[in-house]
Amino acid sequence: MQQGRLLIFCHGVPHASRGASSVLFFHYTAALKAAGHAILNVLLLDTSSERTEGLEAYQQQMAGTDFQIVICRAEQFIRRKPGGFELVEAPLEPAVAAARNFGAQAAFCLDLTCAWAAQRMAHVPRIVWLGDLNFQTTWHHAVCKAKEDPRCILRLPSAWKKARQWRRTYNEVLGDAAEVIVSSHSSVRLMQELQIPSVYHPYPWPAPDVIENQRPRPPASALPSFLFCGTLNALGSKSALLFLLKKLYPRLLSAWGRGRFRLFIAGRGAPPDWTRQAMADKPEVEFLGFVEELDTVMARCHAMVVPIDIPVGNRSRIVTAMSRGWLVVAHRFVSETNPDLVDGETCLLAGDVETFAAKMRQAVEQPDEAARIVERARQCYQERFAVEPACRPLLAAVARQIAAPPR
Repeated sequence: MQQGRLLIFCHGVPHASRGASSVLFFHYTAALKAAGHAILNVLLLDTSSERTEGLEAYQQQMAGTDFQIVICRAEQFIRRKPGGFELVEAPLEPAVAAARNFGAQAAFCLDLTCAWAAQRMAHVPRIVWLGDLNFQTTWHHAVCKAKEDPRCILRLPSAWKKARQWRRTYNEVLGDAAEVIVSSHSSVRLMQELQIPSVYHPYPWPAPDVIENQRPRPPASALPSFLFCGTLNALGSKSALLFLLKKLYPRLLSAWGRGRFRLFIAGRGAPPDWTRQAMADKPEVEFLGFVEELDTVMARCHAMVVPIDIPVGNRSRIVTAMSRGWLVVAHRFVSETNPDLVDGETCLLAGDVETFAAKMRQAVEQPDEAARIVERARQCYQERFAVEPACRPLLAAVARQIAAPPR
Protein backbone atom coordinates (compact mmCIF):
# COMPACT_ATOMS: atom_id res chain seq x y z
CA MET A 1 0.00 0.00 0.00
CA GLN A 2 1.43 3.36 -1.01
CA GLN A 3 2.16 5.64 1.92
CA GLY A 4 1.43 9.34 1.69
CA ARG A 5 0.59 12.57 3.42
CA LEU A 6 -2.97 12.66 4.70
CA LEU A 7 -5.23 15.20 6.35
CA ILE A 8 -7.80 13.71 8.75
CA PHE A 9 -10.68 15.92 9.92
CA CYS A 10 -12.63 14.79 13.01
CA HIS A 11 -15.53 16.55 14.74
CA GLY A 12 -14.87 15.77 18.38
CA VAL A 13 -12.17 13.76 20.13
CA PRO A 14 -11.82 10.16 18.93
CA HIS A 15 -11.94 7.56 21.69
CA ALA A 16 -11.04 3.86 21.59
CA SER A 17 -14.10 2.60 23.44
CA ARG A 18 -16.49 5.37 24.54
CA GLY A 19 -19.22 6.89 22.43
CA ALA A 20 -20.64 5.95 19.07
CA SER A 21 -19.04 7.95 16.26
CA SER A 22 -15.97 8.76 18.40
CA VAL A 23 -15.11 5.04 18.58
CA LEU A 24 -15.05 4.43 14.87
CA PHE A 25 -13.24 7.79 14.38
CA PHE A 26 -10.49 6.45 16.64
CA HIS A 27 -10.12 3.10 14.93
CA TYR A 28 -10.18 4.54 11.41
CA THR A 29 -7.49 7.06 12.41
CA ALA A 30 -5.40 4.45 14.22
CA ALA A 31 -5.53 2.16 11.17
CA LEU A 32 -4.36 4.96 8.86
CA LYS A 33 -1.53 5.79 11.27
CA ALA A 34 -0.51 2.12 11.47
CA ALA A 35 -0.48 1.96 7.66
CA GLY A 36 2.44 4.40 7.72
CA HIS A 37 0.83 7.59 6.42
CA ALA A 38 2.10 10.94 7.66
CA ILE A 39 -0.99 12.53 9.20
CA LEU A 40 -2.15 16.02 10.12
CA ASN A 41 -5.24 15.50 12.29
CA VAL A 42 -7.54 18.51 12.48
CA LEU A 43 -9.91 18.26 15.45
CA LEU A 44 -13.04 20.44 15.42
CA LEU A 45 -14.05 20.76 19.07
CA ASP A 46 -17.32 22.26 20.30
CA THR A 47 -16.42 24.31 23.37
CA SER A 48 -19.82 23.71 25.00
CA SER A 49 -19.93 19.96 24.37
CA GLU A 50 -18.65 16.71 25.85
CA ARG A 51 -16.85 16.24 22.52
CA THR A 52 -13.79 17.85 24.17
CA GLU A 53 -13.42 15.06 26.75
CA GLY A 54 -10.45 12.74 26.46
CA LEU A 55 -8.28 15.13 24.44
CA GLU A 56 -5.09 14.70 26.48
CA ALA A 57 -5.36 10.91 26.40
CA TYR A 58 -5.90 10.96 22.62
CA GLN A 59 -2.87 13.20 22.10
CA GLN A 60 -0.72 10.77 24.09
CA GLN A 61 -2.06 7.72 22.24
CA MET A 62 -1.35 9.21 18.82
CA ALA A 63 1.95 10.94 19.59
CA GLY A 64 4.60 10.44 16.92
CA THR A 65 6.84 12.25 14.48
CA ASP A 66 4.46 11.58 11.58
CA PHE A 67 1.28 12.45 13.47
CA GLN A 68 0.38 16.07 14.20
CA ILE A 69 -2.78 17.39 15.83
CA VAL A 70 -4.25 20.85 15.24
CA ILE A 71 -7.23 21.96 17.32
CA CYS A 72 -9.99 24.31 16.20
CA ARG A 73 -12.53 25.39 18.83
CA ALA A 74 -15.92 27.00 18.43
CA GLU A 75 -19.34 27.09 20.07
CA GLN A 76 -20.63 25.93 16.71
CA PHE A 77 -19.10 25.26 13.30
CA ILE A 78 -22.35 25.35 11.31
CA ARG A 79 -25.11 27.89 11.90
CA ARG A 80 -28.47 28.75 10.40
CA LYS A 81 -28.79 31.59 7.95
CA PRO A 82 -31.77 32.80 5.91
CA GLY A 83 -32.55 29.99 3.51
CA GLY A 84 -30.13 27.42 4.88
CA PHE A 85 -26.82 26.97 6.67
CA GLU A 86 -23.29 28.36 6.61
CA LEU A 87 -19.89 27.19 7.78
CA VAL A 88 -18.38 29.33 10.55
CA GLU A 89 -14.89 29.75 9.13
CA ALA A 90 -13.08 31.94 11.70
CA PRO A 91 -12.44 29.04 14.16
CA LEU A 92 -10.68 27.12 11.37
CA GLU A 93 -7.80 29.60 11.17
CA PRO A 94 -5.41 27.57 13.40
CA ALA A 95 -5.56 24.75 10.85
CA VAL A 96 -5.45 26.72 7.60
CA ALA A 97 -1.73 27.50 7.61
CA ALA A 98 -0.84 24.07 8.98
CA ALA A 99 -2.84 22.34 6.24
CA ARG A 100 -1.31 24.55 3.56
CA ASN A 101 2.24 23.81 4.75
CA PHE A 102 1.66 20.10 5.29
CA GLY A 103 1.54 19.26 1.59
CA ALA A 104 -1.26 16.70 1.85
CA GLN A 105 -2.12 14.40 -1.02
CA ALA A 106 -5.63 13.57 0.21
CA ALA A 107 -8.06 14.31 3.05
CA PHE A 108 -10.25 11.93 5.03
CA CYS A 109 -13.27 13.74 6.48
CA LEU A 110 -15.43 12.23 9.19
CA ASP A 111 -18.94 13.53 8.50
CA LEU A 112 -20.44 16.64 6.92
CA THR A 113 -18.94 19.38 9.11
CA CYS A 114 -15.44 18.06 8.50
CA ALA A 115 -16.05 17.66 4.78
CA TRP A 116 -17.16 21.31 4.65
CA ALA A 117 -14.11 22.50 6.59
CA ALA A 118 -11.75 20.50 4.36
CA GLN A 119 -13.42 21.87 1.24
CA ARG A 120 -12.52 25.40 2.34
CA MET A 121 -8.91 24.79 3.33
CA ALA A 122 -7.43 21.94 1.29
CA HIS A 123 -7.47 21.52 -2.49
CA VAL A 124 -6.88 17.77 -2.41
CA PRO A 125 -9.16 14.76 -3.04
CA ARG A 126 -11.58 14.33 -0.16
CA ILE A 127 -12.75 10.92 1.06
CA VAL A 128 -15.85 11.59 3.15
CA TRP A 129 -17.42 9.22 5.67
CA LEU A 130 -21.06 9.97 6.58
CA GLY A 131 -22.99 8.92 9.66
CA ASP A 132 -26.68 9.76 10.10
CA LEU A 133 -27.82 12.23 7.45
CA ASN A 134 -28.96 15.54 8.90
CA PHE A 135 -31.96 15.86 6.59
CA GLN A 136 -33.16 12.43 7.69
CA THR A 137 -32.68 12.99 11.41
CA THR A 138 -34.24 16.47 11.29
CA TRP A 139 -37.44 15.06 9.83
CA HIS A 140 -37.67 11.93 11.99
CA HIS A 141 -36.95 13.86 15.20
CA ALA A 142 -39.94 16.04 14.36
CA VAL A 143 -42.14 13.04 13.59
CA CYS A 144 -41.19 11.35 16.88
CA LYS A 145 -41.91 14.54 18.77
CA ALA A 146 -45.34 14.74 17.16
CA LYS A 147 -46.05 11.13 18.20
CA GLU A 148 -45.04 11.97 21.76
CA ASP A 149 -47.10 15.17 21.85
CA PRO A 150 -49.77 15.75 19.15
CA ARG A 151 -49.45 19.51 19.62
CA CYS A 152 -46.03 19.26 17.95
CA ILE A 153 -47.64 18.29 14.63
CA LEU A 154 -47.70 22.02 13.91
CA ARG A 155 -43.89 21.95 13.76
CA LEU A 156 -43.74 19.43 10.92
CA PRO A 157 -43.82 21.98 8.04
CA SER A 158 -40.86 23.81 9.57
CA ALA A 159 -38.96 20.53 9.97
CA TRP A 160 -39.68 19.61 6.35
CA LYS A 161 -38.32 22.96 5.18
CA LYS A 162 -35.19 22.58 7.34
CA ALA A 163 -34.64 19.06 5.98
CA ARG A 164 -34.75 20.41 2.41
CA GLN A 165 -32.17 23.02 3.34
CA TRP A 166 -29.90 20.31 4.71
CA ARG A 167 -30.27 18.36 1.46
CA ARG A 168 -29.04 21.38 -0.49
CA THR A 169 -26.08 21.71 1.86
CA TYR A 170 -25.09 18.06 1.39
CA ASN A 171 -25.22 18.58 -2.36
CA GLU A 172 -23.06 21.70 -2.22
CA VAL A 173 -20.45 20.22 0.14
CA LEU A 174 -20.18 16.72 -1.34
CA GLY A 175 -20.68 17.39 -5.02
CA ASP A 176 -16.93 17.44 -5.68
CA ALA A 177 -15.88 14.78 -3.15
CA ALA A 178 -13.57 12.11 -4.56
CA GLU A 179 -15.28 9.27 -2.66
CA VAL A 180 -18.21 9.12 -0.22
CA ILE A 181 -18.55 6.24 2.25
CA VAL A 182 -21.87 5.90 4.08
CA SER A 183 -22.34 4.03 7.35
CA SER A 184 -25.97 3.20 6.58
CA HIS A 185 -26.85 1.14 3.51
CA SER A 186 -30.08 3.08 2.96
CA SER A 187 -28.01 6.27 2.57
CA VAL A 188 -26.69 5.06 -0.79
CA ARG A 189 -30.12 5.62 -2.35
CA LEU A 190 -30.57 8.97 -0.60
CA MET A 191 -27.19 10.17 -1.82
CA GLN A 192 -28.05 9.01 -5.33
CA GLU A 193 -31.16 11.22 -5.20
CA LEU A 194 -28.76 14.12 -4.65
CA GLN A 195 -26.67 12.84 -7.60
CA ILE A 196 -23.80 11.99 -5.25
CA PRO A 197 -22.27 8.51 -5.78
CA SER A 198 -21.54 6.68 -2.53
CA VAL A 199 -20.70 3.23 -1.22
CA TYR A 200 -21.71 1.46 1.99
CA HIS A 201 -19.07 -0.22 4.15
CA PRO A 202 -19.52 -1.71 7.65
CA TYR A 203 -17.69 0.46 10.16
CA PRO A 204 -15.07 -0.77 12.66
CA TRP A 205 -16.61 -1.62 16.01
CA PRO A 206 -14.37 -3.18 18.67
CA ALA A 207 -15.60 -5.97 20.90
CA PRO A 208 -13.36 -6.17 23.96
CA ASP A 209 -13.54 -9.42 25.86
CA VAL A 210 -15.57 -11.21 23.20
CA ILE A 211 -17.23 -14.25 24.72
CA GLU A 212 -15.79 -17.35 23.07
CA ASN A 213 -18.28 -19.82 24.48
CA GLN A 214 -22.02 -19.68 24.13
CA ARG A 215 -23.49 -17.51 26.87
CA PRO A 216 -25.68 -19.30 29.47
CA ARG A 217 -29.31 -19.60 28.50
CA PRO A 218 -32.06 -18.58 30.91
CA PRO A 219 -33.59 -21.70 32.48
CA ALA A 220 -36.70 -23.10 30.83
CA SER A 221 -38.76 -21.96 33.82
CA ALA A 222 -37.59 -18.33 33.55
CA LEU A 223 -40.10 -15.64 32.65
CA PRO A 224 -39.79 -14.37 29.07
CA SER A 225 -37.26 -11.56 29.57
CA PHE A 226 -35.88 -8.95 27.18
CA LEU A 227 -33.48 -6.01 27.21
CA PHE A 228 -33.75 -2.72 25.39
CA CYS A 229 -30.66 -0.50 25.61
CA GLY A 230 -29.15 2.55 23.99
CA THR A 231 -28.62 6.28 24.36
CA LEU A 232 -32.09 6.97 25.67
CA ASN A 233 -32.49 10.55 24.45
CA ALA A 234 -31.23 9.78 20.92
CA LEU A 235 -33.47 9.43 17.88
CA GLY A 236 -33.29 5.63 17.62
CA SER A 237 -34.28 5.17 21.25
CA LYS A 238 -37.11 7.68 21.00
CA SER A 239 -38.54 5.75 18.07
CA ALA A 240 -38.04 2.39 19.79
CA LEU A 241 -39.61 3.44 23.10
CA LEU A 242 -42.72 4.70 21.29
CA PHE A 243 -43.06 1.33 19.55
CA LEU A 244 -42.19 -0.69 22.67
CA LEU A 245 -44.39 1.01 25.27
CA LYS A 246 -47.32 2.26 23.21
CA LYS A 247 -47.71 -0.49 20.60
CA LEU A 248 -45.85 -3.66 21.59
CA TYR A 249 -46.48 -3.79 25.35
CA PRO A 250 -50.28 -4.30 25.06
CA ARG A 251 -49.66 -7.20 22.65
CA LEU A 252 -47.17 -8.82 25.04
CA LEU A 253 -49.61 -8.37 27.90
CA SER A 254 -52.27 -10.18 25.88
CA ALA A 255 -49.86 -12.98 24.95
CA TRP A 256 -48.25 -13.68 28.33
CA GLY A 257 -50.43 -12.00 30.95
CA ARG A 258 -49.73 -9.42 33.63
CA GLY A 259 -46.55 -10.09 35.54
CA ARG A 260 -45.62 -12.99 33.28
CA PHE A 261 -42.80 -11.33 31.29
CA ARG A 262 -40.08 -8.74 31.86
CA LEU A 263 -38.75 -5.80 29.85
CA PHE A 264 -35.53 -4.16 31.05
CA ILE A 265 -34.68 -0.67 29.77
CA ALA A 266 -31.08 0.50 30.14
CA GLY A 267 -28.86 3.21 28.73
CA ARG A 268 -27.19 6.58 29.01
CA GLY A 269 -29.14 9.82 29.18
CA ALA A 270 -32.66 10.57 30.29
CA PRO A 271 -35.51 8.90 28.41
CA PRO A 272 -38.25 11.14 26.97
CA ASP A 273 -40.48 12.69 29.67
CA TRP A 274 -43.58 10.75 28.64
CA THR A 275 -41.91 7.37 29.32
CA ARG A 276 -41.81 7.88 33.10
CA GLN A 277 -45.59 7.91 33.33
CA ALA A 278 -45.89 5.19 30.70
CA MET A 279 -43.70 2.83 32.75
CA ALA A 280 -45.31 3.65 36.10
CA ASP A 281 -48.32 1.35 35.60
CA LYS A 282 -46.38 -1.45 33.90
CA PRO A 283 -44.84 -3.73 36.56
CA GLU A 284 -43.25 -5.87 33.86
CA VAL A 285 -41.07 -2.92 32.75
CA GLU A 286 -37.97 -2.13 34.83
CA PHE A 287 -35.92 0.98 34.15
CA LEU A 288 -32.26 0.32 35.00
CA GLY A 289 -30.57 3.54 33.90
CA PHE A 290 -26.95 3.22 32.82
CA VAL A 291 -25.50 -0.28 33.27
CA GLU A 292 -21.74 -0.73 33.01
CA GLU A 293 -21.84 -4.50 32.35
CA LEU A 294 -24.84 -5.38 30.22
CA ASP A 295 -23.76 -9.03 30.12
CA THR A 296 -25.10 -9.35 33.66
CA VAL A 297 -28.53 -8.24 32.47
CA MET A 298 -28.43 -10.31 29.29
CA ALA A 299 -27.65 -13.45 31.33
CA ARG A 300 -31.28 -13.21 32.48
CA CYS A 301 -32.73 -12.37 29.05
CA HIS A 302 -33.81 -14.34 26.03
CA ALA A 303 -33.02 -11.54 23.56
CA MET A 304 -32.24 -7.88 23.07
CA VAL A 305 -35.12 -6.04 21.42
CA VAL A 306 -34.51 -3.19 18.98
CA PRO A 307 -37.93 -1.96 17.79
CA ILE A 308 -36.57 1.08 15.94
CA ASP A 309 -39.24 1.69 13.31
CA ILE A 310 -37.44 4.38 11.29
CA PRO A 311 -34.88 3.66 8.53
CA VAL A 312 -32.13 5.84 10.01
CA GLY A 313 -28.69 4.88 11.27
CA ASN A 314 -26.69 1.68 11.50
CA ARG A 315 -27.11 0.91 15.19
CA SER A 316 -23.93 0.10 17.08
CA ARG A 317 -25.98 -1.55 19.85
CA ILE A 318 -26.88 -4.30 17.38
CA VAL A 319 -23.27 -4.79 16.29
CA THR A 320 -22.33 -5.04 19.97
CA ALA A 321 -25.00 -7.71 20.46
CA MET A 322 -23.71 -9.66 17.45
CA SER A 323 -20.18 -9.62 18.86
CA ARG A 324 -21.22 -10.71 22.34
CA GLY A 325 -23.58 -13.56 21.54
CA TRP A 326 -26.89 -11.84 22.25
CA LEU A 327 -29.91 -12.75 20.18
CA VAL A 328 -31.44 -9.67 18.51
CA VAL A 329 -35.13 -9.18 17.77
CA ALA A 330 -35.48 -6.01 15.73
CA HIS A 331 -37.74 -4.01 13.44
CA ARG A 332 -37.15 -4.79 9.78
CA PHE A 333 -36.02 -1.18 9.15
CA VAL A 334 -32.66 -1.98 10.76
CA SER A 335 -31.93 -4.33 7.86
CA GLU A 336 -32.34 -1.43 5.43
CA THR A 337 -29.46 0.32 7.15
CA ASN A 338 -27.42 -2.83 7.91
CA PRO A 339 -27.91 -5.48 5.20
CA ASP A 340 -26.00 -8.08 7.23
CA LEU A 341 -29.10 -8.35 9.43
CA VAL A 342 -31.09 -11.19 7.89
CA ASP A 343 -34.18 -12.69 9.51
CA GLY A 344 -33.53 -16.22 10.74
CA GLU A 345 -29.84 -15.97 9.88
CA THR A 346 -28.20 -13.28 12.03
CA CYS A 347 -31.26 -11.97 13.93
CA LEU A 348 -35.06 -12.06 14.05
CA LEU A 349 -36.87 -9.30 12.16
CA ALA A 350 -40.46 -8.04 12.20
CA GLY A 351 -42.31 -5.29 10.38
CA ASP A 352 -45.40 -4.97 12.59
CA VAL A 353 -46.48 -5.42 16.19
CA GLU A 354 -48.02 -8.88 15.77
CA THR A 355 -44.96 -10.27 14.05
CA PHE A 356 -42.62 -8.63 16.55
CA ALA A 357 -44.45 -10.29 19.45
CA ALA A 358 -44.31 -13.62 17.61
CA LYS A 359 -40.56 -13.28 17.10
CA MET A 360 -40.08 -12.57 20.81
CA ARG A 361 -42.05 -15.72 21.58
CA GLN A 362 -39.84 -17.64 19.15
CA ALA A 363 -36.77 -16.39 21.02
CA VAL A 364 -38.16 -17.96 24.20
CA GLU A 365 -39.59 -21.17 22.80
CA GLN A 366 -36.87 -22.16 20.31
CA PRO A 367 -33.56 -21.89 22.22
CA ASP A 368 -31.64 -24.22 19.88
CA GLU A 369 -32.53 -22.13 16.83
CA ALA A 370 -31.70 -18.97 18.78
CA ALA A 371 -28.26 -20.41 19.54
CA ARG A 372 -27.64 -21.09 15.83
CA ILE A 373 -28.66 -17.54 14.90
CA VAL A 374 -26.38 -16.11 17.59
CA GLU A 375 -23.40 -18.07 16.29
CA ARG A 376 -23.98 -16.94 12.70
CA ALA A 377 -24.27 -13.35 13.91
CA ARG A 378 -21.00 -13.63 15.83
CA GLN A 379 -19.24 -14.96 12.74
CA CYS A 380 -20.72 -12.13 10.65
CA TYR A 381 -19.39 -9.62 13.16
CA GLN A 382 -15.90 -11.07 13.03
CA GLU A 383 -15.84 -11.03 9.23
CA ARG A 384 -17.45 -7.63 8.65
CA PHE A 385 -17.42 -5.32 11.69
CA ALA A 386 -14.30 -6.28 13.64
CA VAL A 387 -11.73 -3.51 13.42
CA GLU A 388 -9.25 -5.04 10.97
CA PRO A 389 -11.66 -6.18 8.21
CA ALA A 390 -13.85 -3.09 8.56
CA CYS A 391 -10.89 -0.73 8.07
CA ARG A 392 -9.65 -2.37 4.86
CA PRO A 393 -12.01 -0.53 2.45
CA LEU A 394 -10.96 2.84 3.88
CA LEU A 395 -7.25 1.99 3.65
CA ALA A 396 -7.80 1.02 0.01
CA ALA A 397 -9.69 4.26 -0.72
CA VAL A 398 -6.94 6.40 0.80
CA ALA A 399 -4.23 4.54 -1.12
CA ARG A 400 -6.27 4.96 -4.30
CA GLN A 401 -6.57 8.73 -3.90
CA ILE A 402 -2.94 9.22 -2.89
CA ALA A 403 -1.81 7.30 -5.98
CA ALA A 404 -4.19 9.20 -8.31
CA PRO A 405 -2.70 11.85 -10.64
CA PRO A 406 -3.10 15.43 -9.35
CA ARG A 407 -6.37 17.04 -10.45
